[in-house]
Amino acid sequence: MQIICTKKLLDELQVKPSPQEGISPLYTWSANLIKINRRKTVVLMCEQNQYIIVMYGLKGKDFKVFDERLTQAVEHALLKQHVNPEVIRRYLSDAGPVQYVKNSDRSRAAKLTHAGHEACFAAHHIEDATAYNDTLGVYASQRIVGDFREE
Repeated sequence: MQIICTKKLLDELQVKPSPQEGISPLYTWSANLIKINRRKTVVLMCEQNQYIIVMYGLKGKDFKVFDERLTQAVEHALLKQHVNPEVIRRYLSDAGPVQYVKNSDRSRAAKLTHAGHEACFAAHHIEDATAYNDTLGVYASQRIVGDFREE
């Protein structure tokens, strides 16, 4: 699984980005670090379909085990969408290990910014604003992110 990170997220993760590879867009996610209600939040967006996953309320210890948190967030969000658990396990195994890559595309950054705005609007669905929440993206994904230009 390839995670295309903004500089802000790479600095928080304290990882050195690897070179970008030609992985399928289905297994490629863009990620940005934002703050919602003064809580650190990572917004992920799938390159294939602009599906949004929001990891709300992250703390320093969560960034040390971010690979695990990331796969858990993907699994929880897809389970919340009633995807078959066997399909989720297959997706995660086919995606492979997590690789971090630096973002160099302005349009991708703009889409991530838009996804962050949608996450802020969806934040009223948070029941416990002090706890970690990785299913907020289900609400944010109901809105449209991205452009509709033919490529």
